[in-house]
Order: sequence, then structure tokens, then C-alpha cells
Amino acid sequence: MTIILKKELIVIKIYNIYLSKESHNIRSNNENDIDIILIDSKLAFKNKQYLMQSIIYVALNPYKDLDNLEKKVYPTIAKMYNDSTHNIKCRINVETTEMYFNCNTEKLMKYFNFSIDIKPKVKTVINTILRNVL
Repeated sequence: MTIILKKELIVIKIYNIYLSKESHNIRSNNENDIDIILIDSKLAFKNKQYLMQSIIYVALNPYKDLDNLEKKVYPTIAKMYNDSTHNIKCRINVETTEMYFNCNTEKLMKYFNFSIDIKPKVKTVINTILRNVL
């Protein structure tokens, strides 16, 4: 019997939610569901993939100092996909911007616990998704 660590469960949960919604185009009514980020944005799969890898990297490295995503997270993802750090950053920013403009404002404000309508920063998106998934 294999023992699955908490980190592995996080990754499995994030990917299962992501893949089930991508392949079946299911929209959940659950306000705390990750679909607000992954489905409501209509951009390329690569952008979502980079965002998901960032979320997973942060989830698997909770004790690392991840204040600067561009220096600590994006280079790792760039190596995984043989891409530039700048391209990773731009695609993730485009994805979160697309999410902001395509999501229902009230749903977004509730999900991110905002009292005013503002675009969440990438780090806020990552941390909020992790908080809601865990």
C-alpha cells in the first residue's frame, strides 16, 4: 500500500479539478471551486498550464521564500517547458488578466474576498487558489 503525502494530494486534487473541467467543460456552482480561474478564462492551454505549474510549485515548496515569483518560480517552470522566464511571466499575466475580464465581477470579488472590484495580482491568484483548494 502506497502512502500519499499531503503535497502529492494537493497536486492530484488541483490536476483532477483542472482536467475534469477542461475535458468536460463543467461549470460548478460552488463559489470556492477552482473553476473560476481555469474555466472562465478563454485563453490558450499553455497559459493555463503555466499558471497551474506555478500553483503546484508554490504548493510543493511552502517553506521557500517565494516573494519574487519572477526569480524563484518562473525560472523553474521555464526550464520544464524549455521556454524563457519572460515568456512564462507574460503568459501567466495574460491568463490572470483574461480571467479578470471574463469572470463575473461579484463571483470574483467573493472568491478573492475583495470589497472593491480590482484585478488580483498573480501572487494573490496563486495563494487564493491554494487556500481554497486546501
